[in-house]
Formats: sequence, C-alpha cells, structure tokens
Amino acid sequence: MLLLNITKTKNKMGKKDKEHRKRVAARNQKVKGAQRAYEKMYNEQMKKYLEDLRSKYENLSGDTQETTGFVTPE
Repeated sequence: MLLLNITKTKNKMGKKDKEHRKRVAARNQKVKGAQRAYEKMYNEQMKKYLEDLRSKYENLSGDTQETTGFVTPE
C-alpha cells in the first residue's frame, strides 16, 4: 500500500510563529476579560433598573388610580 510510506510531518514552528501565537493569545485574553467586565457591569445595571421598576410598581399598587400616561376624556 502506498499509504504506509507516508510519514507525518511535524509542525515546525519558527520563532516568529511562536511569538505571533503568544501575542494572539494575549490579545484574546484581554478581549475575554473586557467582555466579562462589560457583562458584569451590564448585569449590575440591569438589576438596579429592575429593582427601581419593582419599587415604583409596588408604590403605585397602593394607589387606587392607575397611572398609564394616557389622558381619558371626561
């Protein structure tokens, strides 16, 4: 068979290739860190916003009138 004589070639990485991979890995690490920080900030702001809405709704639920923002003709 012809396939028996084929040997795998080793992945020869030169110095430039290794340096490039290192830079890319560092860049990807920074991007992931920035994404995590943004997601954390977004989640905190969203929680705060929802808590504010919830407290406003609870304050309004005690009133007898609903404030929808629409003016009804009398």
